[in-house]
Amino acid sequence: MVMNVTHVGKYVRSPRVARWKKMLGVLSVAYAILPFDLIPDVVPVLGWLDDVGFLTVAFGFIARDMAKHAKEAPPAEQVIDVNAHSE
Repeated sequence: MVMNVTHVGKYVRSPRVARWKKMLGVLSVAYAILPFDLIPDVVPVLGWLDDVGFLTVAFGFIARDMAKHAKEAPPAEQVIDVNAHSE
């Protein structure tokens, strides 16, 4: 299944998705950007690898959960306009 922006939007707005799962993406990006790390970014390679590793694990989890959510989502409701005039 290919994920796109529409899937992300539905995932974030869905009341069936736990708030902590939504916050995981925000917190993982914040972890990569903020200067407070497990291994400081001033350590040449290891400082960046912990950020990349954390982002990889977090977004891997989110991608799997989004795919699961997309499969479980009920089909979109079809709306019929009864007031429409056909000419």
